[in-house]
Amino acid sequence: MRTGIYKAIALIALVRVGAAETIATGNALGCEHVAFVRAGVVGGLVGPARECAAGDNRDIRCCLAPDGAIWVPDSRDCLVYRIKDGQARIAAGCGVKGYRDGPADRAMFDFGVGSYCDTETNSDAAGNIYVSDMMNNAIRRIYKKPDGTWWVETVCGGSKKGREPKKGEWIPASELRFGGASRFAVADDGTLYFANHGGIYQVRAPGAGDGSGKATRLATHEELAAQLGPKKPIADWHVGGSHITPDGVFYWVPGGQEIYRFDTKTGKAEVFAGEGPKQVDAATVRESGFHTVDVVYSRDASVIYTGGGDESVPRRIHNGTVKHLQKDGSFKQGKEQDRDNWRLYQVAFLSPEGDLYTFCGIYAWAGWLVKVGFAKE
Repeated sequence: MRTGIYKAIALIALVRVGAAETIATGNALGCEHVAFVRAGVVGGLVGPARECAAGDNRDIRCCLAPDGAIWVPDSRDCLVYRIKDGQARIAAGCGVKGYRDGPADRAMFDFGVGSYCDTETNSDAAGNIYVSDMMNNAIRRIYKKPDGTWWVETVCGGSKKGREPKKGEWIPASELRFGGASRFAVADDGTLYFANHGGIYQVRAPGAGDGSGKATRLATHEELAAQLGPKKPIADWHVGGSHITPDGVFYWVPGGQEIYRFDTKTGKAEVFAGEGPKQVDAATVRESGFHTVDVVYSRDASVIYTGGGDESVPRRIHNGTVKHLQKDGSFKQGKEQDRDNWRLYQVAFLSPEGDLYTFCGIYAWAGWLVKVGFAKE
């Protein structure tokens, strides 16, 4: 049975690779309203995706599952939505903050409050959904059981104490001192990667082959500081975005300005982008500067978008250059208070074809999830 599962995952991975080769990186063709209206709009939380209301879309990351469903965490109400075929439904959470595994409609999450209201979702190749539950110091998995019911379980952290594995030491993932990291990456087979104050960690989630349910440290803080610089922040939480490529290169953004990467095979860490002045598009990616909340990646990280924070319009990193998606003329210019301008603000996720999904800023259709399509180069 397990061999069959891995063959299916490998097939999905091949399909994903094929799709990534056709990713569009030309000028923007336009925007499409996909889901949500302003928080608190009369009409309820669920129903037609473009009419339902989400509690709070700040500082969150969404994901696109292999079946085409969009998964969106609601940080204020501690719910997780599933959007499919134009309909939005609450997929997990009962609307009460807490910590409880079990049937998805009875599960409890605690995504924090105010400036620390922060979470993201990611999907593996089998369609399992992983959610960072920051205040509970855990990563949770939402999955469908054989009988068709949705279930929530903790795959990493969740312990009130927790312990720190030595580099190369494998411990039960439930015992890992997770430390509130809210940005993480998921490989096709469900293996998790994240950067925290102690270094870079790997978690073999349930069903992820040998070492299932175990966690280890791939690199220590001291090793990373020796390569990146002693004053560089390491933990990727609240701002930034993590990603793992098929060939094992882990990207993360701990401070909102610089993007790092770490080769899990060789142990080499380096600054990939962002050592220049904030919000400056320089001659090279490394000399450019960012001040961002979220970063999203194509499968092989050949295309990267930054946005949010002080960057009110996304920028694209591709072919060694940085491109501002408003200054190139693709979007209508307008004042910040003009609700009709194309103020796309916070990037949410990138489809295999290259469509960029974003949340609009507070002065432009607040709460809307918008898809931006691009032409082929």
